[in-house]
Amino acid sequence: MASLRIFARSKLSSILQNCRHPEFKKAASPVVLEIQKRWGSYQGSPKYVDPSKYTDFDISSDPKEWQYVERLLPYNVVPQPPTKEITASGWKPQNVKDENLPYFLPRTRNHMQPVFLRLSKRKVRKLTYITKIQGDIWKFESDLKEHLETKVKKPVASRINEPAGVVIFHGDHVSAAKQWLDEKGL
Repeated sequence: MASLRIFARSKLSSILQNCRHPEFKKAASPVVLEIQKRWGSYQGSPKYVDPSKYTDFDISSDPKEWQYVERLLPYNVVPQPPTKEITASGWKPQNVKDENLPYFLPRTRNHMQPVFLRLSKRKVRKLTYITKIQGDIWKFESDLKEHLETKVKKPVASRINEPAGVVIFHGDHVSAAKQWLDEKGL
């Protein structure tokens, strides 16, 4: 690294000496000024007044053309999901709140199960978060933990945050937890 620095310094000094030559200054001075000009903010940038530099556009009021534009616009609200069938992506609707279960897991605002994988410690430690748990969180944790331990055939560590309604399992158990929630209808 030090040899590279010494090499760069020696070449830089010869370049700067050549820049002092009067003929080089005439040819290169606009380029040098452009390099030093700061374009970092909107306020410092030049204002374009000539409208010929802008893209031409037409305003149309034809409803047949407008339907192609509407397809590109985002929805104002999340559309209601289908209520009975399973979609092509494998998404299943949530069953009506089952009175036999002492816990309930509402869906997110996008109608997805609130099961997330979080990576920490330089993406080495994997944690499975299950949020929005209502009801008996301890029973929920013990039922899901039993299912995960039979699935992976080894003990699974967990942590419960009761006031927040969150259960954290150590390891990547997202797909197994979602499968168990689908079986329960949550």
